[in-house]
Amino acid sequence: MITNKKKRTTLQKVKILEYLQSVYTHPTAEVVYEYVKKEIPMISLGTVYRNLNALADDNEIIRLEVNGEFRYDANNCGHVHLICTKCSSIEDKALREKFTFGKFNVHCYSLIVKGTCEKCSRRMK
Repeated sequence: MITNKKKRTTLQKVKILEYLQSVYTHPTAEVVYEYVKKEIPMISLGTVYRNLNALADDNEIIRLEVNGEFRYDANNCGHVHLICTKCSSIEDKALREKFTFGKFNVHCYSLIVKGTCEKCSRRMK
């Protein structure tokens, strides 16, 4: 049996999404919690985690795993995440070109590239 459950839009989910849309820092759940708690003092860290997971499962945000820690991004289309495996920094890069795969036209993409940032590369020399 297939059921169509309508997803609830709660104040907590709205505030979490608004915060993520306002920053470009790829925050952790704890950082999101500290910010949203200022507007909704009774919110729990568990509620933030549940809402972040629901938003990621619904493809409204991206959940990035960086060195064993999850980070979140509301800009879920049209750029590359460059993740440093040494310092866990994340840099966004946009690809300016439109591209295709055979007859498949790409409208949206999200790509994760892991490596070593410039600062960490200099330290290793």
